[in-house]
Amino acid sequence: MASNLNQVVEVERETPDPGIGADEAQAWASVGLLRAEVRPLRFSEAEREGATRVVQGYLLRVYTAAVSALAVTAADRVRWNGLVMNVREVRHQPSNIRFTEIVAEAGVTQ
Repeated sequence: MASNLNQVVEVERETPDPGIGADEAQAWASVGLLRAEVRPLRFSEAEREGATRVVQGYLLRVYTAAVSALAVTAADRVRWNGLVMNVREVRHQPSNIRFTEIVAEAGVTQ
C-alpha cells in the first residue's frame, strides 16, 4: 500500500532544564523529525480548568524504522504545522512492517 508521507512532524521529549534545577522544571527538546501522513481521527469537547476546550485527535502514519530510531513513546509530544500534540499511543510494529501509527491529541494537558 502506497503512503502519502507529505508532512513533517517534529518529535519533542521532556528533559531536565539545567538552568533551574533537576528536581523542578522540565523543558521540551526536539529529538528529531518524522515524515508522516497526518489524518484527523476525532474531535470532542472536554471540561478543563473551568472552560470547555476542544480536543483534537490525529493519526500519524510514519516509517517504523524512524519511530524506532527516535524511540518515540507516549511520554513524548509532536509538533505539526504549529500544533503541539501529546502522543497518546504508539502502535509499535516489528521492523519488517514498513509503517507505524501514532495517535496524538491536541487541546489536552500531558
